[in-house]
Amino acid sequence: MKRFYIYFLSIGCLFLGIASPLEAQKKKPPVPTLAAIRKAARAEGLPLSAEDLRRKPPVPDADNAAPLYVQLTERFDAKKAELEELEKIGLSLINSTTGDYSSEQIAAGRKILALSAAEFSLILQASQKPDCDFNYPYELGPETPFPEFAQMRRAVRYLGIKSVLLDREGKTSEALEQIATGARIGRHAGKEPTLIALLVQLALEAIMDRQWHKLVNRHATEKDFLAKAEKANSNFGALPSMKNGLRGEIVMGAVIIEQIRSREFNYEEFKISREDFEERLPARNAGMYEKNMLSFWRNAYKEMNKTNGDPMPIHLVLQKATADEEKTYKADEVGHLLNTILMSSVTQQGSKIVRTQAMRRMRILKIELLKYRLTHGTFPDDLKQFDVMTVTDPFDGKPLRYRREGAGFRLWSVGENLKDDGGQTRVGDNKNADVVTFYQ
Repeated sequence: MKRFYIYFLSIGCLFLGIASPLEAQKKKPPVPTLAAIRKAARAEGLPLSAEDLRRKPPVPDADNAAPLYVQLTERFDAKKAELEELEKIGLSLINSTTGDYSSEQIAAGRKILALSAAEFSLILQASQKPDCDFNYPYELGPETPFPEFAQMRRAVRYLGIKSVLLDREGKTSEALEQIATGARIGRHAGKEPTLIALLVQLALEAIMDRQWHKLVNRHATEKDFLAKAEKANSNFGALPSMKNGLRGEIVMGAVIIEQIRSREFNYEEFKISREDFEERLPARNAGMYEKNMLSFWRNAYKEMNKTNGDPMPIHLVLQKATADEEKTYKADEVGHLLNTILMSSVTQQGSKIVRTQAMRRMRILKIELLKYRLTHGTFPDDLKQFDVMTVTDPFDGKPLRYRREGAGFRLWSVGENLKDDGGQTRVGDNKNADVVTFYQ
C-alpha cells in the first residue's frame, strides 16, 4: 500500500509541476562555493596565504639563527670564486668512502678551512641557536629566493672536511663535534615550511651520515668513542616532517592561481610564452583550479593525519593521492591540469624521509653491534637480541637485513624499490637499490 501511495503521489507531483519525493532523492547535493571551500580548508589548518606561514609568535631575536646564516651567505658569496676552485679537489675528502686521501686533497682541504676561518665562527654561533626562521617572502610564490640554503650546504660540507682533518690529527672528539654541528644546521634548514627546505635538511643529514660512518669504522674498537658517536646522533633531532614541508607548497599553488587570476605571471621564469599561458591556463578557470587544488590537499592532509606522523604511511598516502589525481586528470584535463603541474613531483618526495629514518636506525644499530662485539668478542649471528623498533626496516616493516662478512658485517634496508638487492647500493641502472652500511 505504501509503495502505491508513493507512486501515485509522484505522478500527481509531475502533473502539478512539483518535484516528487523520488526526484528529491535523486537531487545532487549543492556544489560548495569557493568561499566555503576556503573556509573549511582554513578551519582544518591548511595555509592559504603567505601570512599563514608566518611564525606566531615570531622567534625571539636571541633564539633565531637566521640572521647569522644571512651573514654567512654574504661572506661566502664574497669568496665564492676562490672557494669553488679549491672545492674541485678539497670536497673529495668527504666524498671518498675509502678514507685514503692524497696530499693534494689534504692540502686543498686545509686551504678551504684557512680561507673560511672567520666563517666557522659564524657557523658555530648559528648552530647553537635553538631555532631558525628566515621569514621568507612566500607571497612571491615560485620566485621566493632561498639563498641561505646553498651556503648552509657549503657550511656542512666544510664541517665534513674539518672532521676528516681533525681525525687525522688524532682529535677524534673534535671530529665528532663537527658532525653534531652539521646535524644542528640541518635541523635549522628544516624549520622552513616548504619542500625545498625539507630536501635540504635531508641532504645535509646524508652528508653528515657519511662522515659519521667513516669515523665510527675507524674507531670501532674504542668504547669511549662509541659512546660519543652515539651521543652525536641525538643532534639530528626529530625526523623531518613531510606535512610541514608541504604547507609551503599549498601557498605556492595559491600564489600561482592568483597570478593566473590577475595575469601577473613571470613568463620568462617558467619559459612559457604569454600565448601558451593564456591558452592553457586562462583566467576564467582560476576559481576552478583553486577548488580542485584545495580539495586535493584537504583530502591528502585528512589521510596523513591518520598516520601518527609515520613517514612510510605518509609516503603511501601521497602516492595514492597522486595516482588518484592522475586518474581524475584523464577524465577532466582542463579542471585538473594545474594540479598535475603542481603536484607531479611534490608528492613523490616522501620516500626520502623514510630513507633517512632507515639511515638513523642503522646508525643506532651499528653502535649496538660494535658494543656487542666489545662485550662478546664477536658479532652476533642475527639481530634478535636488539630492540624491535631499532631493527625494523621502515620501508617494509621487516627486520633490517644483516649478515656477517669475514670479521665484520653488512647491514641494509631494502630502500625505495622495496626489493632486497642483497646489500648492494647499485644494481644495473638502479642507483637507489639498498640503503647500506658495513664494517670490515
